[in-house]
Amino acid sequence: MDIIRDDSSESSDVSIQSWIDWFCSLPGHEYYLAVPEEFIEDEFNLTGLSTVIPYYRQALEIILDCEDDAEEKVDPTIIEPYTFMLYGLIHQRYLLTANGIGVMAEKYSNGQFGRCPRYYCSQCFVLPIGRFDEVDIYYPSSSIYQRVDGKKKVNELSPAGPRNQWLRIRYEQEVIIY
Repeated sequence: MDIIRDDSSESSDVSIQSWIDWFCSLPGHEYYLAVPEEFIEDEFNLTGLSTVIPYYRQALEIILDCEDDAEEKVDPTIIEPYTFMLYGLIHQRYLLTANGIGVMAEKYSNGQFGRCPRYYCSQCFVLPIGRFDEVDIYYPSSSIYQRVDGKKKVNELSPAGPRNQWLRIRYEQEVIIY
């Protein structure tokens, strides 16, 4: 846990950084969103995770910055990988909610995930995706991500219109004739 001192004010305010903010600020965790504690505290959102994650209760208490009232103390170095794993699974579930998609859409439209370095992409914004266990970068001009993978062919347009229109934004490419 890091303590952050605010030297800009005359008073000696000391604020403690939450575990979630600390986790999201770690190198390599730039793509994680800070999941609201209200989402994590709702037991419905965590259904089934207690059977998948060892030391589930202790890991959840660490994520929520709760005091451990249990008599048995487990070494934090043992719990840490399970805490990271639990937060990753909670993060996945949060991204499927309307609020999670909204936060990602806002970050995408602000260009917080970067721009495509390829010349013909015209510096379009990119989005981190996880088609597999490794994080990849989505960029709208790639044909790789234009169709849904799977055996059954599906139409990506719903009767109400295209879903997630912010993912289909494309920039007009300049045609330069030499």
